[in-house]
Amino acid sequence: MRPRHAEGRADDASLPSTHPDAERGPRTRVRSPNLDAARIKLILGVIHRLPGKPGWEDVISAVELKLGYSYTRQTLFAHPAIRLAYQERKAGAAARPGERPVSATKRAAALATARLRAELAETKRREELLLERIANWIYNAHANGIPITLLDAKPGRSRAETAGMKMRSRGSRQP
Repeated sequence: MRPRHAEGRADDASLPSTHPDAERGPRTRVRSPNLDAARIKLILGVIHRLPGKPGWEDVISAVELKLGYSYTRQTLFAHPAIRLAYQERKAGAAARPGERPVSATKRAAALATARLRAELAETKRREELLLERIANWIYNAHANGIPITLLDAKPGRSRAETAGMKMRSRGSRQP
């Protein structure tokens, strides 16, 4: 849902203030702030609490209600944590065909359990992706002659120390 000007035109919101058509009315569209770690965490909570099988429109409207800003599907999809949470939530919702009526306490406990299971599955998937990334780093380091000791070195060493480690690892006899 795009904000509209007072005159009812949504297309003027993207016009720069120097554009001749920008004088038609005041700009009411405000750019949503970038997604930082805190906002992503709030969005993940929103996704985990959505009922049923959510679509991107449901996520976008729920996020807008929670944060007060509207983000596009593409913006949300660009963040791996949000994308994984959405995919896990959607897959989890599809696995539950019909539900019997239960008490509010049991329903709340079941929702909390389902949310925690979804978060656990998402965390495991994120861990798998990070392990794949580390394996790629190790392979590339080995292929390019970078020793593991150099990769394990703590940050803050001087350039001379790390250069000396490189030379020693390649077979030179420097002290």
